[in-house]
Amino acid sequence: MNSTGYGGDQCSIEIALRDRQSELRRMGLERLLSAVHGRELTLIQLLLEMGTDSERVESLKLYGLSGLAESCSAFIHERLGRADESGRRYAIIERYYGLDGNLPARLSAMAARYAISRERVRQIKERALATLRLPVFLHSLEEHIKGYVRLHTSGSNRGRSPASGSIKRSFRYSSHPELMMLADIEKYLTVAQKESLRILEAASTASVSGASGTGKTLLALLLARKLAEQGKRVLLTCYNRALANYLESVLLHQPNVNVASFHALCLRIGTSAGISIPGGWNNTVWEHRFPEVLEEALDAAPNLRYDALIVDDAQDIKERWRQALVRIVEPGKGSKIVYLVDDNPLVRDIRFEQPQVEQALTLTQNLRSPFSLGSLIAVGYEGQKPLSIVTAGGELPEYYLCDSADDVKRTIAHLIERLSSECGLAASDIAVLTPRLAKYSRAYGTTTRSWGRLVLRYSYRSGHALLSRVATFKGLEKKAIILVDLDRDFASMKEEDKRALIYQAASRASQRLFLIGDQNGFSELRNLGRQDIVPQNRLHTASPVSLYERLRN
Repeated sequence: MNSTGYGGDQCSIEIALRDRQSELRRMGLERLLSAVHGRELTLIQLLLEMGTDSERVESLKLYGLSGLAESCSAFIHERLGRADESGRRYAIIERYYGLDGNLPARLSAMAARYAISRERVRQIKERALATLRLPVFLHSLEEHIKGYVRLHTSGSNRGRSPASGSIKRSFRYSSHPELMMLADIEKYLTVAQKESLRILEAASTASVSGASGTGKTLLALLLARKLAEQGKRVLLTCYNRALANYLESVLLHQPNVNVASFHALCLRIGTSAGISIPGGWNNTVWEHRFPEVLEEALDAAPNLRYDALIVDDAQDIKERWRQALVRIVEPGKGSKIVYLVDDNPLVRDIRFEQPQVEQALTLTQNLRSPFSLGSLIAVGYEGQKPLSIVTAGGELPEYYLCDSADDVKRTIAHLIERLSSECGLAASDIAVLTPRLAKYSRAYGTTTRSWGRLVLRYSYRSGHALLSRVATFKGLEKKAIILVDLDRDFASMKEEDKRALIYQAASRASQRLFLIGDQNGFSELRNLGRQDIVPQNRLHTASPVSLYERLRN
């Protein structure tokens, strides 16, 4: 009897302790939210300010508020982990605000624990708060909370961890800007994009032309999803393998959609049909034998065809390749072919021919780039309609004169650390682009104190900044772009090639742009742009000097 009584008391004590710890976690999260927003803020207040109806709020108060607090804390943990692989930032704010269910710890106590100064602990805490105050984080946290609320009030989260569904979904959304848009499309599409999407759904053949950043890839993703949900087998393809990998990661769990670069598609279809794959991948094989493999495979196995073909960055697809590609669509029977094309003739093959289609649409508003980068992007843009950038403001591009490879590496490392500490960017938000093969760039081998080496493979996950050739990065974007190797080799390029390179690199940045070069490169860039370029002299120089003064001296 004593044993039974003791067991019952112990169970009650454990439940009470768990309840108390959950309540302390909620209180800790509210302390953190108050610090982030600069005012006293409770979870209930936040839910109401987000427009959550009172019935759902009451339901959460009764059953799910502690779960929501734990879910949000896990989300914050993951988000901070992107900018700090050591995990120290989250560990410090977790203890400082009591997110772990314990009483808040003092800065001095954490300083002793980590063997660093109290001031250093305070700096790390403030750096974490700066990251959490960024609009992109606040938006993703709000979307995460909305997802949790929907799951809780629908009852679909019963019997499992609150973090198991909504957190994973929010992690993917916040990693992919397009995926976040797909989740709540009406908030993001412009009138022109909505009308274009409606026409694309109805037409059997169509094209969408526009400058970089006008939302062509977003339309490709949306159309692929819509057609797949109608039961159609959809192929989304492009030339650039890195872009194909990215699109595939966005649509990874979408049934009825396959994504592949053109040459990967030829290999897959050819292998599936039992067609011999040619060896010795030279230009002849690459340009002529691969499309032949695709045609032979489709003749041998017609069941490998699709109902819909969507070609992103179609200006990169050679005419011979396009002729083979269109055969992948089942003739008639409601089939569909859509091309998305950059309308800048400087980035097209001179032999490119605009496909003949029923509906030819044009997008004119650049929704990616800040207005501050517009004049530099315009250096390399020759579309039929003027470039229209709708995002006001933004930081001006910054220019750095570097005379040696060591200078370049030090400057890149400094910029990445600065973007991380001052702007809250993860290394994966940053790409270093070069006109040449990455292994021949002056940036090759750059190492940063916090993030390690630059990587050569595109990834949306946190951990490392990317080093890529500009041409390989076509169709992709990052929050910050660092363009390097603007040197004598750049200056010796054909003028149209230089202008195209500046357009392609500058239009990939959604927030910040930095350019690193020498006197030859910046002199040529100034001639191209006919604008006053004022680079910073070097990192160890306190005040920047004008390029004109550097060249004169």
